[in-house]
Amino acid sequence: MKLETVLALYAEPQAQRTGCFEAILSPDGWENSAYRPENGTRLRSDEVAEFSNLVMSFFHECKTQNDLKKFCKKYGTDTDAVTSSFRFDCALMSYCVHVTGYSAVFVPYRKENV
Repeated sequence: MKLETVLALYAEPQAQRTGCFEAILSPDGWENSAYRPENGTRLRSDEVAEFSNLVMSFFHECKTQNDLKKFCKKYGTDTDAVTSSFRFDCALMSYCVHVTGYSAVFVPYRKENV
């Protein structure tokens, strides 16, 4: 997936949040990742595939801490003094990604009427 093709103007979606995925970029690569679902929500297999594809594309694009800084500077919206945020609109869900330092939090939102 080419991230630039699904990048959208940043705004929190007004849709059902399904959880969050957190990961930290160390000098050795992405690690300490964990998915935390919202209470009572589960992703369908097609949503898992789309979400995984987006995360893997982001990790591939931002392999190093320097790459992550460049990506944030080029595409990010500063949502506070230390956080850059992005919105990706894909076929099934919209995703907000918040990067603080070298920590990234991916928040998927289920689109209505899909």
